[in-house]
Amino acid sequence: MERSLIYYVFLNGLPMAELYFNVFMFTGKLERKRHAALRFFSMLILFSLALVAFVHVYYTRIPSVSSTTHFLLPLFCYFTMQISCVLTMRVSFYVPIGSTLFIIIMGISAMTLEKYLFYLILDCMGITMHEDAVFIQYYVLRFLFDLLLALALYFLLARNVQIHDYKKLHPSLFAVIAFLSQLFIICTIIRVDLLGMRLINIVFDLLIFSVATLILIVVVGILQNNQLAGEINMMKNIWHQQAQQTLAFQQSIDIINMKYHDLKYRMNALNDGSHSLEHGMDEETAEVLNVYDSMLSVGNKTLDTVLTQQRLKCEHEHIRFSCIADGSLLSFLSVTDTCVLFGNALDNAIEAVSKLPEEKRLISLQITNIKNMVSVRIENACQGFVSFQGKMPLTSKKNTDYHGFGTRSMQVITEKYHGDICFEYHDGVFTVSILFPNGQTR
Repeated sequence: MERSLIYYVFLNGLPMAELYFNVFMFTGKLERKRHAALRFFSMLILFSLALVAFVHVYYTRIPSVSSTTHFLLPLFCYFTMQISCVLTMRVSFYVPIGSTLFIIIMGISAMTLEKYLFYLILDCMGITMHEDAVFIQYYVLRFLFDLLLALALYFLLARNVQIHDYKKLHPSLFAVIAFLSQLFIICTIIRVDLLGMRLINIVFDLLIFSVATLILIVVVGILQNNQLAGEINMMKNIWHQQAQQTLAFQQSIDIINMKYHDLKYRMNALNDGSHSLEHGMDEETAEVLNVYDSMLSVGNKTLDTVLTQQRLKCEHEHIRFSCIADGSLLSFLSVTDTCVLFGNALDNAIEAVSKLPEEKRLISLQITNIKNMVSVRIENACQGFVSFQGKMPLTSKKNTDYHGFGTRSMQVITEKYHGDICFEYHDGVFTVSILFPNGQTR
């Protein structure tokens, strides 16, 4: 039977578009080249037209097709689609070949899930759509269904997946899902010829749909667990570095204390006239006394060190730092947790305030006892609007993979001590409020 060109557009062009859309939804975390989306979909159009033209010419010149060709030609088309996806990914993103192949495997699995769910719905409703009779309506309906389901899968599964973590998958698992992805294609090709009875259709379609769904859930779950483990390790490393920096600063503070008392002795001796002022004494005295004046004492040695360190940063940035705190209320916090919690909170505040005019640069810290609860409240002026995802503020930095750990660390530490943390932004003021149950011990 002679068929028009539009038949081959729907027969081959739409399946390629389906594959491309499902592949594209796993590229959210990839580093994009310039005009990546334009490159991606331009390549889709180019390869789709080339494939449609090839199939149209093939069937036009060979009117009678053997059963072998009837199987091999669609298989060749799907293989060509995968090759075109590899080339398109390489043109549009900075991505290694291994990650590219893994994305295509995941895209095929997602496309199979969508397609066989569509088949299942038709089977259960007893609807038979003969492609030769109503092929345009059939393919348009299936394409729209697949597109909507692909969007749902993107928001539910694919959006936050770190594709590069596929290397952490066991090689045998990777080999299995790669084999199954190609088996899905073969099943799709032979499905029309194999199926007949409605019950067989439902069982077959349900089996393929279940396997594809299982692959997506298991693999995405493994990748997300690996990503979470990586973030936890990175967070612990950051905590350790912050604690080490604070301890090193504490040693410097101890040296300053000794110098201060030594200078005090020498100044007293000068006043008695028993020593002469050495060259450069005034500069040394002014420098040490200036640092010593910046030291805070709130009844918690670790917190004293953190606050002194942050106060020096404030002086360098010409920021007024107001502190009303009873540090002894937080004696139950470990050294590391104290360094991380207040270091991150005040670092974020200093970063935000330093962008403002000097007259608006103000940070306030209060640590008080309220109704048998330890209240920590940090306020700072803030320029612009702060975006939130749920209850957590979003980082303003471009690279979200390596930023945002500060607020997440604060949340983890607060919950560790059965406390509550709240981030708020109102009328140009950003507030961090933390409540801990009083009377805790380490």
